[in-house]
Amino acid sequence: MGFPLDRIAPALDKGISADVLRGMLMLRQVEQEERLREESERLARLNALLRLIDQEGVRAGEVVLKEVAAQQIVSIRDVIPSYRDVGSLFERLYQTIGPLAPQGVALAIWHDAEYNDRDLDVEAGVSLKQTAQAQKPAWVRELPGATVASFVHHGAFRRISEAYVAILHWIDANQYQQAGPMRELFLRVSVPVSREDESNVTEIQVPVG
Repeated sequence: MGFPLDRIAPALDKGISADVLRGMLMLRQVEQEERLREESERLARLNALLRLIDQEGVRAGEVVLKEVAAQQIVSIRDVIPSYRDVGSLFERLYQTIGPLAPQGVALAIWHDAEYNDRDLDVEAGVSLKQTAQAQKPAWVRELPGATVASFVHHGAFRRISEAYVAILHWIDANQYQQAGPMRELFLRVSVPVSREDESNVTEIQVPVG
């Protein structure tokens, strides 16, 4: 990706101007900085997971078992490169559904059967308070009711892996099995949206059986 550094001299020999070459190199710099940022976040998540595993699920006591009713949602499902890209999926959803967006709580449904941090199968949706229709690629469907293990995470989205460790530890300790895709309900989201904002509130629901 980008402009290989070993092609700088040949490019100059072929008459590419310094301004054009500078622009190409700046683009490569931006690409590399973004890649480093993503790798740094991935490493931070892994380190957080290791620390929490060492603590033997000390936050598992915050997990609640509860019943949630079926609800109508309008959503878009797609494969995204990484967790941080879920915001772009919500942007597509809101652009498609227009006035339906303010109806209810925004939620993400993670359909991958196993842990993965790249090419994620995710559904971005909004709960509906009344019957509605949507244009493609959005669709209206019923999100089934379920018995769920629930954990409310107060804090930045980048630390949400801590909540997942706690809830999965609780499920294992109480001899439950995951019985459906994990759900994230965005109960409070900073405006403008920021992954770093500690005032964000997210409820994680894992259907169990």
